[in-house]
Amino acid sequence: MSPKQGDQGVTEKNAFLHLVSDAEPAKYYEKADILQPERNAAEDYGGVPSNPEQHKRSAKSSTASDDMAPFASVPGGLRQPAGMDRRGGGSASWPPSIADGSNGSRALMCMFADTFEGDFPTHLCTHLVFMNAVIDLQAQIIRPNSAEQGRAVLQRFINQRREQEEGGSHFLVSLWEARVTDTYRDLFSDWSRGTRAATLALGWLQRTGLDGLALLNLALTSETAPDILNILKVLRAVMGPDVLMAFGFYLSESYQGNEEKKLIRTLHRIANHVNLTVFETHDPRPASCKVFVPNAYKKPTEDPDAPDHSILYQRLAGRLCISLTLAAFRFIVHVGPGHLGARCYNYYPASLRQHCRDKRPVHYSDAAIGNFADVPAGTQLQSVRLEAFDTVATLRKKA
Repeated sequence: MSPKQGDQGVTEKNAFLHLVSDAEPAKYYEKADILQPERNAAEDYGGVPSNPEQHKRSAKSSTASDDMAPFASVPGGLRQPAGMDRRGGGSASWPPSIADGSNGSRALMCMFADTFEGDFPTHLCTHLVFMNAVIDLQAQIIRPNSAEQGRAVLQRFINQRREQEEGGSHFLVSLWEARVTDTYRDLFSDWSRGTRAATLALGWLQRTGLDGLALLNLALTSETAPDILNILKVLRAVMGPDVLMAFGFYLSESYQGNEEKKLIRTLHRIANHVNLTVFETHDPRPASCKVFVPNAYKKPTEDPDAPDHSILYQRLAGRLCISLTLAAFRFIVHVGPGHLGARCYNYYPASLRQHCRDKRPVHYSDAAIGNFADVPAGTQLQSVRLEAFDTVATLRKKA
């Protein structure tokens, strides 16, 4: 589902797709100390180059490829209401560079975890995002929340950005969502500490030559929205208009009346501080086993437990995006005597390449918003694993 027409006469929409590639199991509850570096920053990626101007970033326009045509099914060219700056597609308060060239071209945002192998597909993706990074205050770097393998992948990510010609893809790094909703909520609540962290992040982006910062996979609720807004306000105040910033969220529950209006107002304020707002069509949490993720932003009439996402029918500043998750989502489903349990646990994404290689039994349903497959549980006698995934048919339903 894409953003609907608003009161200001929106007749066309921009679409983004999220591509989750080769992601390892998410460590949602790990709380590593961000103040403890694993190595000296001078020995790591992001060190100060001998020539500071060598990797200086410059504004780039979005590009599209014919290879993306099967995915970018929603026409680009979001119309701006009267009084807004049409040059870049953003609000009047943004310089053209902050609006990310919303010139009607279609775009594809691809997300990569620390197990990705090979070259990053700049010929397919206009925006590439390295996921699950953390701010290391003591080492003065942004680093992967993972072992040595993640460092090597991030270094390749940085090197490829430095080597590409100007006018190519945008390279961003995304802060790990578990850290955003835990540590960073407190860190950025203090202006002094928050600006210090933001300044560190800006310096690291400038040294590495990357184009921006993303906060993705975040649950937007009446409780979390004010804290997310505060983090983005501090980041934008420090980083200025030239750094690309993206915000991606999902809704896990319905809102009505005053609560809905309040959350919508906060969402609009958040959008004013970012270039890209992503409506995510998956819910990365333990879920009801009868509502398989990835799910659509649509409340099925046959399932009263599915959240109502009518809050998403909004006009927002900047570029509006929608995520169509191209990964298989694995769960552990605890079982009782002869039947599945009521809840799914230990969600984590898996690449479709791995999913197809394992050749698991697959179950399709014409009415489903997603498909699912049985996965052998190995030695886990009291549980079974399931996979939920999209096909061309279910992606079309979401678009």
